[in-house]
Amino acid sequence: MPLGDGEEARVRQPDKYCDLVMKGGITSGLVYPRAVLELASRYHFKCIGGTSAGAIAAVAAAGAALGERRMRLKDRSGLNDRKWTRCRH
Repeated sequence: MPLGDGEEARVRQPDKYCDLVMKGGITSGLVYPRAVLELASRYHFKCIGGTSAGAIAAVAAAGAALGERRMRLKDRSGLNDRKWTRCRH
């Protein structure tokens, strides 16, 4: 099944890093999801931050970036899922 234009870009692994800072404001908050996806297809995010609506978008972007890094690390090292879960007593 061929990938669509946007999907193909997301499959490629970027080799460049950047910081991401997003400002507040409702109009900024509406633009951020698509902008973050586009940037993520070209860069790995190192530091992510924001204010107001930008902070909400930053939390989502940071969570996604963390999940991606854990998956890459797990794939490279052959770790099992148990090492990524929290201990329960």
